[in-house]
Amino acid sequence: RMRICSITLLVILAKTSWAQQAPSGEWASILVSVKLNEQWASVTDFGYRTIGSDFRYYQNYFRTGVRYSLDRHWSMAGGVGFFNSKISFAKDTREFGHEVRLWQDVYRLSPLKNKWILNHRFRLEEKHFDKTSTRDPYYSLRFQYRLLGGYRFSKNWNLQLGPEWMENLIREKILLDQVRLYALLAYQSSKGYGITLGYFYSMRKAYDQHVYTIALSKNVQRHVHLQQ
Repeated sequence: RMRICSITLLVILAKTSWAQQAPSGEWASILVSVKLNEQWASVTDFGYRTIGSDFRYYQNYFRTGVRYSLDRHWSMAGGVGFFNSKISFAKDTREFGHEVRLWQDVYRLSPLKNKWILNHRFRLEEKHFDKTSTRDPYYSLRFQYRLLGGYRFSKNWNLQLGPEWMENLIREKILLDQVRLYALLAYQSSKGYGITLGYFYSMRKAYDQHVYTIALSKNVQRHVHLQQ
């Protein structure tokens, strides 16, 4: 058993050492959640992403939708997102590709009173890519599952670690998209403001990448009485 564990560890280390490294990513986002009533909330986020030590602009997006809370632990959501991404990491790239994503997800969150955290997220994305100079338009279906475990130091602070697995269905073929390993440090104030500092290591078939993230959030209470 020790020999098998040692060989497995060596294979992982070798993969990390030999993999082609893409420029590091720096992702910033703003998330606004407006609680409409006890079950429904609107969710909107904006993102701006750069690559490399010189912070070259690479991608932006706008995503919006609604979330429905089944109970204190489970919720489900859906919406649409619009992404604009450069067609390559090269410094002289000026062309952008446009993408529309229809997304749905299911969350299972640990209760706030719990010190130990175990959060699940299942997400399905229907991705529609426009034509660029290097590709024809195409469609893919991406399935994601993320599992984060961690510890809540106080009512405001928590640390979470864990993996995310992504698979793509493209032209009737199921292909591994990537595997991510996350580390997230989050602060949430009693007034609804939050900040999450994060890092993840992304492993793809073509390349590996280090990504550093910062996310600002605001929860807004706005009860709306829906007429039947």
